[in-house]
Amino acid sequence: MIVLENVHKAFGKEVAIHDVSLHIPEGAIYGIMGPSGAGKSTILRMMNLLEKPDSGHVIVGGRQLTTATTLQLNAARKSIGMIFQHFHLVANKTVYDNIAVALSLADVPKKEHATRVAEVLAYVGLEAHAKKYPAMLSGGQKQRVAIARALVTKPRVLLCDEPTSALDSNTTSGILQVLAQIHRDFGMTIVLVSHEVAVIKSMCTHVAILEQGAIYKTLDITPTGITASDNTAESFVRALQEDHV
Repeated sequence: MIVLENVHKAFGKEVAIHDVSLHIPEGAIYGIMGPSGAGKSTILRMMNLLEKPDSGHVIVGGRQLTTATTLQLNAARKSIGMIFQHFHLVANKTVYDNIAVALSLADVPKKEHATRVAEVLAYVGLEAHAKKYPAMLSGGQKQRVAIARALVTKPRVLLCDEPTSALDSNTTSGILQVLAQIHRDFGMTIVLVSHEVAVIKSMCTHVAILEQGAIYKTLDITPTGITASDNTAESFVRALQEDHV
């Protein structure tokens, strides 16, 4: 479903991603983790070409994104939703308008907007909040709006960049439940970036651990929640493998 082939990315003289290859099966919940600065978010943003690799290939749903025209890339992105650590909501737009803008960008007819927005707001439990502004919402509610915005175009892939790291533990649990429900209901491929071992183990069946812009190790994991002891790739491996058969 998602294939990265020998992707490389540098920012000036700083190499962010070095010759990474990764295959994410269709319908998987796939974790990406590693120490701070390992390149986790850069890898994720390559999957919809928000970051274009300097070399290598990105293939999503059989579509070659790295050589796609602007028109082809825009079409491919309609099937890829994304949520961010800090929500990326427009402060002077209502919840309704923050979600509807995704429909406009995807060229969904205006007459469908009200129904589609109402459906996703009900799905994330915010049907009573359509006319509110982001400043009137809690952190968890803002992330639910962001999830609704990602879902409204009915994507096949959902990219999640540290979706719970700005939230407290109770709110984190609620957001993870929503993501798990999305996976159960729609069979969506979910790629989840996190530095929290407990989040990865509770959600994912596969994980790639990055270190200094390269794949340190890939693992199949089991859902128990153990915290890494230090911020190194090896500590993440130890924590993920604990209680793992």
